[in-house]
Amino acid sequence: MKSDPEAETRRNGRPSPVALPARGLALATALLLAGGAAATQLALSPPWLGLTLERHPGAAVIAAAVGPSSKIPVGTTLVAVGGAPLDENDLIEEPDYFDTYPEMAAFFGRQSDLARALAQPKVRLTIRDNKGDLFYEVTPVRRPLASLPALFWFPLVSGLVAAILGLWVAALRPPPSSRKGAGRTSNNHAGAILFAALGLCIPVFTIPAAIYGTRELAFSGGVFRVLSSINHIGALSFGIFLLLLFLSFPRPILSLKARLVVPAIFVPWILADALRIAPNQSWGSRIPTMLEMLGAIVAAVVAWIVAKKDPAARATLRWFGVSVLLGASLFVFSTVGTSFLGGIPELPQGYAFGFFLLMFVGLAIGVRRHALFELNTWSYRILFGVVGAIALVALDALLALLLPRNRVVASSASLLAVGLVYFPVRNWLWGRIVRQKTIDADALFRDLLAVTFAATSMEVAERWQGLLRKTFDAETQVIREEEAPEEASDRVLLVDEGTALVLPPLGNSQIISALYLRYPWKGSGLFGEEHRALVEAAWRFLGHALAARDSFARGAREERARIAADLHDDVGARLLTSLHDDNLTETRATVRTAIGEMRGIVNELVGKTQSLSTLEADLRHETFTRLEAAGLSVRWPISLNTLGNSSDPEGEPHVSYQFSRHLTSMLREALSNVIRHARATSAEVTWSPADGQLVVAVADDGRGLPGGEASTSTVGGNGVAGLRRRASLLGGAVTIRPRAGAGEAGTIVEIVLPLATVRHRSEV
Repeated sequence: MKSDPEAETRRNGRPSPVALPARGLALATALLLAGGAAATQLALSPPWLGLTLERHPGAAVIAAAVGPSSKIPVGTTLVAVGGAPLDENDLIEEPDYFDTYPEMAAFFGRQSDLARALAQPKVRLTIRDNKGDLFYEVTPVRRPLASLPALFWFPLVSGLVAAILGLWVAALRPPPSSRKGAGRTSNNHAGAILFAALGLCIPVFTIPAAIYGTRELAFSGGVFRVLSSINHIGALSFGIFLLLLFLSFPRPILSLKARLVVPAIFVPWILADALRIAPNQSWGSRIPTMLEMLGAIVAAVVAWIVAKKDPAARATLRWFGVSVLLGASLFVFSTVGTSFLGGIPELPQGYAFGFFLLMFVGLAIGVRRHALFELNTWSYRILFGVVGAIALVALDALLALLLPRNRVVASSASLLAVGLVYFPVRNWLWGRIVRQKTIDADALFRDLLAVTFAATSMEVAERWQGLLRKTFDAETQVIREEEAPEEASDRVLLVDEGTALVLPPLGNSQIISALYLRYPWKGSGLFGEEHRALVEAAWRFLGHALAARDSFARGAREERARIAADLHDDVGARLLTSLHDDNLTETRATVRTAIGEMRGIVNELVGKTQSLSTLEADLRHETFTRLEAAGLSVRWPISLNTLGNSSDPEGEPHVSYQFSRHLTSMLREALSNVIRHARATSAEVTWSPADGQLVVAVADDGRGLPGGEASTSTVGGNGVAGLRRRASLLGGAVTIRPRAGAGEAGTIVEIVLPLATVRHRSEV
């Protein structure tokens, strides 16, 4: 039964374990949003001219002019601001463009000069076109919010979202010793903290870059330098935590002391860069950034090798590693790599920050799909609740700004937008992210019927394991009786962090042994509680079905045995008595035939077979009795059974009841034709089992066939047609032909039957 956090809070009168992290996450989110608002105010603080400038070789070209500068012609070049001449490098997006710190210091000095010029009530702009220099006096105003470009909002939002996701994981991390297996849980605890630190580092370097990277023209050099240093500290700290994360999660690959070497190396490097005492920009920020990234890649590869026998860890690394390394490496090589390696097309830094957003969104999906950091299902409930509150407040503020005269209309519009947009998107995300792999329960229980109808216990076990493997694309492993967990005697267990299920035996291990079902979906997923419950339901259903099938089979066997006993004891006894009441030869023959039929029925009902030699003996005795009673002499040479071994009764060939019944009927029909129609004085029967078939031939010295021709299809009436029908049922054939010896008359009826239906007693 799933817990209801709100109900628990009402019942106990104190915050539930769910409510506490939800409140903490909401508070941290509010602080982050406040920081984002402060960053926006800082970006709007420099005086604004209304110019959009593009950096061209040797010039700053005016691409657009609005507001205070609306009279300035577009396409001209801005030469100077006040008394400060303008250079193309004044428009660079990122001061990391310069290789040396003196070049950076000169750049910040020029920014200060431009900032002082813009601070004047009237700013004189020198514009150059193809006719010469023109002069415009412009009154700067406060920069409007709408003038901030997408390159400002994209990194700002990316950084805030990444930080919120990181705090979300940290707020819901499991206690380091919450249960057995505290070592693995402690790793999840450390991983959650490091992941949160990664998230907090992202706005530290994205927001400063968003502020100075989208400036209109200049910031104070001191402010610019501080923002640039914060950007470097955030980026290098991100690399430290990324490297530590792969050294610690999902399992440590180095001792704690060895891991502490990472900050011991890179923290002084960060200080050297911030204080500008490194040799140059490459040694101050670019080289350590690349080393951190390469170290994280190496650590991820080593972690993958170490987790060779741990599918749960590999499932985590597969999703986690791809998300983190792909996002971080794409950013590093699209920004740092462009200036450090050269020859690579430059991507605007603001858009490159989207790689981090992509990384953290992928990790948020992986948190649920692969149980990263062991967060609970309700973790998404908290996240979506906080996001919903943020969306409502943000929309309300935005609409209030756009519609300042009617706050009621603004609030109503924001509520309508949340209802029509946020909640449908939230439900769609919930269905796509939170749900685990689903199983078609109807198909599973349909296939269970095929398991229950298997012929033998071994086949039942094989089909059951095959069904589990097919349903979950997993591996099965039989558990020896002495190794089976005691708590798995009557229920299915979820073990090994969701990588395996333990299934109890069925039928006291005589039918199905205890099983491990491991590594679902080829190790790309984990078992959840719903999977465990479904497998347990299927296991119980199979147990009941097998018990019911065995009961039915036992009843059927008992019923057949009862019928067989009745036929043998009652019908047989009466028939034997009738033999002594009448001495007529025909009556006795009929009685003997009835006894033979009864014996065959009894054998069939109890599932017995008959050896080929016994069948020959019975038919030989019956043939002699019938023909001698009819006044014919009989010859039936005793055959050597080439299919059996007389010294090994257990290896003697056996035939089914159907085989013996059809052959007996065919032989009787052939002998009846000899007695009634052949006008013969003698008959000979040969019995030849060899080369996978049995050949039985009945030859007489009678008048022969009409016309003296052999026939396989046209000779004879209903009796012969019956012979051929029975032979075809056994896959054989009947041939009727005249005797071929010189001076001999008569007919041969030859019955050829394949012995594919022969079974040895050991196979019965």
